[in-house]
Amino acid sequence: MICSLFLEEKGNEKLETENAAVFSEVVRQKERLGIPLIGECYVVEHKELAADKLHAKVKRVTRVMAELGADLIKCFFTGDRFHEVVENLPVPVFTIGRRSLPATSRS
Repeated sequence: MICSLFLEEKGNEKLETENAAVFSEVVRQKERLGIPLIGECYVVEHKELAADKLHAKVKRVTRVMAELGADLIKCFFTGDRFHEVVENLPVPVFTIGRRSLPATSRS
């Protein structure tokens, strides 16, 4: 099961609280079902953010997902400081893919 958590940088605390509540409910459901949950940190505005802002948001959101009960985290690679994201988490991390590589044909 994959679930994203959307947290705002500022402004809409009510929506942020609602989003965390929904994520928490998904955690309860996965525990009842006995299946792992991948918390996906997809930063919608990633193209508009400076590298340091993207890094800070990924680090914050991924930690919240882990604290709420995600078993694995899927997130953006944030460059040379990505080790800070990994070190900040008590669960395994993998990154959201980049551009697709050309398919190779097998003869």
